[in-house]
Amino acid sequence: NTIVLDFAIAGTERFGCAPHTVSFINNSSGAILFNWDFGDGFTTSTLKNKDTVRHTYFAPGEYVVTLFATNGCSDTSDVERVTVQAAPRINFDAVPNT
Repeated sequence: NTIVLDFAIAGTERFGCAPHTVSFINNSSGAILFNWDFGDGFTTSTLKNKDTVRHTYFAPGEYVVTLFATNGCSDTSDVERVTVQAAPRINFDAVPNT
């Protein structure tokens, strides 16, 4: 009844500017149910041990993502962190050449 929890964030998606979509790769084994808490008030559940779950962060912040896995006899959890920055704002003035 052992669960091997293995999830990660794809490539460079650990950091980005809002809105920022992150792909979470679940490569676990031994579980029958996964509960995802994305750290921004949104959650979801999945059933596959090998899966990719996508989530979009709309506000800047530091988010702790928790994945909880169970197989009915045992359970475990792990966390990853996502950093979302505000989108850059461009502001400039031009003075005409004389």
